[in-house]
Amino acid sequence: MFKLLFGAGLVLAIVAAFTLGIYIGDRRSANNPEIQVSPESPDRPASERNPTPAKSTRAQEASVRTAAKNATSPSAAEIRLPTLGLRLSAEQLQDEAVLWSKRLLAKYPDDPAAIHVSALLAAQMHDTKAAEEKWRKCIAMEPDVEQYYINIAAVLTENGREAEAKTILEDALSREMKSAAVLHHYAVCFLHLGELEEAAAQVSDALTSYPNDPALWLVSGQVELNRQTPAAAENALRKAISLGAESHSVYHYLFNSLIQQGKREEASKVKETMDSFADSEQLSAEDRYSTLSASEGLKFAISVLTGAAHVHQANDNMLDAEHALMRALTLSPNNPGVMAQLAEMYQATEQYQNEAAVWERQQALQPTNMIGYLRLAKAESLAGNPSRALAALKQGILIYPTSPTGYVLMTEFLLEEKRLQDAEWYAKQAMLNAPNDPQAVALVRRILRLQGKEDEAQAMVPTRGTQNEN
Repeated sequence: MFKLLFGAGLVLAIVAAFTLGIYIGDRRSANNPEIQVSPESPDRPASERNPTPAKSTRAQEASVRTAAKNATSPSAAEIRLPTLGLRLSAEQLQDEAVLWSKRLLAKYPDDPAAIHVSALLAAQMHDTKAAEEKWRKCIAMEPDVEQYYINIAAVLTENGREAEAKTILEDALSREMKSAAVLHHYAVCFLHLGELEEAAAQVSDALTSYPNDPALWLVSGQVELNRQTPAAAENALRKAISLGAESHSVYHYLFNSLIQQGKREEASKVKETMDSFADSEQLSAEDRYSTLSASEGLKFAISVLTGAAHVHQANDNMLDAEHALMRALTLSPNNPGVMAQLAEMYQATEQYQNEAAVWERQQALQPTNMIGYLRLAKAESLAGNPSRALAALKQGILIYPTSPTGYVLMTEFLLEEKRLQDAEWYAKQAMLNAPNDPQAVALVRRILRLQGKEDEAQAMVPTRGTQNEN
């Protein structure tokens, strides 16, 4: 862990450092794992499935020898991540989701988390009766898990059983479950029941606690429309949109609020935006199903696979968890949520070489994410690959060269490596980007003293205050 405490000017650096805990411990020799491997697709022509290799050059031959050496390194990754997803039909994906769900329940019949995964799949497949039964069972087994109450309330509301949903949510509220999601669903119950004054009071109280929740502002707009107060509805809906609640429905409500106020010119512009969200709704029900079913099937499968992985990991069955997540990536190779879950599982089980391989793929897909480079550097460090950790930090610095964060982390990294001259350069860059922070000066002075440059260290005076440099 880093020893320096930084002032306000370097707050980003200290947050990143303590959040990610980047440090260097005992190391083993390691090399760069090759991770970008694409599975062959049966849909591709034979000429692409079995291409004739080009004549190799000396450089290519050397690269092959290096890759072979790396593959046998103690710290090489033990996984290969797919780059092309499988093309499966909606029916195949749905069948796979059902199969994984059944196997999970068979393995953990009394685990509410496994039952929850099965309930989610039932709800996605519109088997609301089964979903309701499963979530009621979950609540009986684990009455303090908020998600069970929210999900069963959503299922009940969808089926016009708002009074029952309200009772479920009141049970959750009595157990001090007062998240934005619970309060949102509670207000929706009153709205659907036609109890508009109570709905308005509930959403107003909720917004006091969660003023930046777009779903609550959307409900507020709906309530105000029903109360015949279009100006208030417009304000609430515009707030919801500003917080990210963009959909056909929110613009539909905003359009109605403007029409009711006679703002026809503004309403016309909103209608253009509203119509841009409505393309899929212009399809017939049959065509819409054909268009969306493949993506829905994939959603079902990914939901079950990632849920199954959580359950397996909670029960210390790491190979099962890895198997589920790798299958999810085989279906959806660029899914950031699946990759993050897989990397975090490897981190928890100290499989740092595999964690690094996953973060590296993530960074290839999200190259401007600074935190990603820090995660990658930490994993490479713990895997015994200091040169690759160094490379990750350098790349992150180049993405945001005027931020002190990367320079500070690199400085601490190089101090651990006892590369004092290099550490001095990076520390001075941090000071250049945070010139008014005395801790930036203290960082440089610390490194100068470690090199025996006491006179030069004494000559450096912080802009304000004096801080402990040890």
